[in-house]
Amino acid sequence: VDAPRAPIVPVSLNDLDLRVIWSALMRKKLWVIIPTLAVALLSFVAVNSMSPRYKSEARILVDGRENVFLRPNAERVEDRVTIDPEAITSQVQVVLSRDLAREIIRKNRLGERPEFDSVLRGISPLRSLLAMLGIGRDPLKLTAEERVLESYYDRLTAFAIDKSRVIAIEFQSSDPELAARVANSIAEGYMSMQQVAKQDQAKSASQWLSGEIDNLRKKVAEAESRVEDFRGKTNLFIGMNNTTLSNQQMGEINTQASNARALRSDAESKARLIREMLRTGQPIEASEVLNSELVRRLGEQRVTLRAQLAEQSSTLLDGHPRIKELRAQIGDLDRQLRDEAAKISRSLENDAKIAGARAESMN
Repeated sequence: VDAPRAPIVPVSLNDLDLRVIWSALMRKKLWVIIPTLAVALLSFVAVNSMSPRYKSEARILVDGRENVFLRPNAERVEDRVTIDPEAITSQVQVVLSRDLAREIIRKNRLGERPEFDSVLRGISPLRSLLAMLGIGRDPLKLTAEERVLESYYDRLTAFAIDKSRVIAIEFQSSDPELAARVANSIAEGYMSMQQVAKQDQAKSASQWLSGEIDNLRKKVAEAESRVEDFRGKTNLFIGMNNTTLSNQQMGEINTQASNARALRSDAESKARLIREMLRTGQPIEASEVLNSELVRRLGEQRVTLRAQLAEQSSTLLDGHPRIKELRAQIGDLDRQLRDEAAKISRSLENDAKIAGARAESMN
């Protein structure tokens, strides 16, 4: 006969003996310590085997100005916002484009660095095993350009800063100088691409404007021709004295020719008068000479020197050095006055020739 089982009594947490728990842990200590040490060792090896990466950042302000001549005709007179979130995202994709990536790789010779080509630095056994199992990609099956591009994009991050027209470019490398140089090269390459695009837009706008100018020039010529035909057919009078257009134009030309001949005659007579005064030694009193600033200053100096000469002559003889000096200075001023008058005479003669040529061209 089976003995009756003892009733199962629930064990409270307060009834647990810490010494019993400790004893159980000590009996299973190898199952706790060994996995912990293994994980710590693997983590230490993994961390130390990884090369440190330095990150550099460059920022680009996206220009939102648009060439007004490239808009459709209906929108050419309107101001509109040309930058929206989609446009900024599109510019980010330009930064990430393969054309720009190839240019940066070529410029900085990234293909020659083992950091960017796994074949140059050697393929680890673990990566080879993963490739054999189909978990990872086999670098040997990729071209050198594909391997470098894969490493390039693995280190590149480009994004638009929220609520702004700024694009941030981040690039990582084990070489801090290279990281900064590549980030700056990407920004410079992007701006060069934008500059080329703007030049193409300006060229297109110039071609469009040239066509529009030619069309407008033809329209103006046609309109002027029609106006002249209308005036000729209707005998339209436009002058104040009921003169036709051709007669009025002819009258204006005759008036201008008469004025030119009068100017020539006046200039010739003034030049002749000045030459005659210079030849006879008379005081030059022509208004053109007297109105010259240089002639006025020379005349004032001459008056001052003659006053000094008169004052000194009352006490000194004619052969005194001071008297000779004053007379020499006065003579020099007289020579300068005659030279300036001769220049004015030649200028008037030139004016007469110009006026005569103008009058002849209007005949």
